[in-house]
Amino acid sequence: MCQNRLSTSTQKQLLRQQRQQIQQLNQQQQHAAAIQKIQEQLAAAQPPPPAPTRRRARLFYRRTKMKTKNFAGANSEALQEQINSFT
Repeated sequence: MCQNRLSTSTQKQLLRQQRQQIQQLNQQQQHAAAIQKIQEQLAAAQPPPPAPTRRRARLFYRRTKMKTKNFAGANSEALQEQINSFT
């Protein structure tokens, strides 16, 4: 009788191990499917618009710098002198 109990307990243990292995395999398959789906979505997505290049950034900086220079700085002193010369 003692052997019978041991065999049933070992059977239960083996069944538990099999269930765990099946669960692990299912999880791995689900993860693989999810990863594949994400990869497909990434492949289907369009590339982002081009980032501003250094040249564009430099030109924009120059334009804004010139605009601000016209309002203040060295140019305002020259304009002030011209205004004074007229009056």
